[in-house]
Amino acid sequence: MDTVNAGLEEVRRRLPDAGADPGAYSKIASAYERLGQKLTELAPRDAELGRALISYKEVTDQAAKDCRDYAAELGHPAPSKPDRKAREQRLHHIRSLAKGEAPREATAVRRLNTLCHPE
Repeated sequence: MDTVNAGLEEVRRRLPDAGADPGAYSKIASAYERLGQKLTELAPRDAELGRALISYKEVTDQAAKDCRDYAAELGHPAPSKPDRKAREQRLHHIRSLAKGEAPREATAVRRLNTLCHPE
């Protein structure tokens, strides 16, 4: 759980400053990728914990992809009004995907917390 918490803290530190800066989203993606790598390196003996880590690793992979996609889209300014509208729609779509993953991430973190800190 310490690995997850430390990784999430790194992501959260970067979020408030992201704005419309593609570089900020690239850094957030890198933070998720580092967290995912750390999760891969863990070797729990408990099978249920192992499955929970795999599930959370999938969340970090998707979060990193969403952030990279968002950064790439922000990095390509649209010159014309129709292009700007299409770009805004693509950005909205990526944001929607990311928002849809938020409950999945929260569930995965709760599951890990429950397994690591049973009552």
